Amino acid sequence: MICIKNLIYVKMKTTLEKLLTLVFVCFIIFISAQKQLIIGTVLDDSQPLPGASVKIKGLSRNTVTDVDGKFTINDIKEGQYNLQISYIGYESADINVDLKSGETFDLGTIRLSQQRKILMKL
Repeated sequence: MICIKNLIYVKMKTTLEKLLTLVFVCFIIFISAQKQLIIGTVLDDSQPLPGASVKIKGLSRNTVTDVDGKFTINDIKEGQYNLQISYIGYESADINVDLKSGETFDLGTIRLSQQRKILMKL
């Protein structure tokens, strides 16, 4: 009887050790996961452009700027991307980004200029 109890104890201990090892490995992977960010501010000549669209071409990732013209795109894999920044009535800006592992890529201030209106005489 004692032998059977010892056998069950050893088997449970081994299973518990395996489970704890798996949890520890998953925790380490989660903690060490690198997150890449792209941040920036969209302005016209002097004021922020709230609601400007910031899209990553080729991906379904996009965002809009806040009331201060700031934006953040997070959880992006490392690689090369082309961002398109647009606002109604303004010229769009295309910016190439080479994102490295664990990097926060700050685009700084992006200035959009108003579209020129062409008037034609009829």
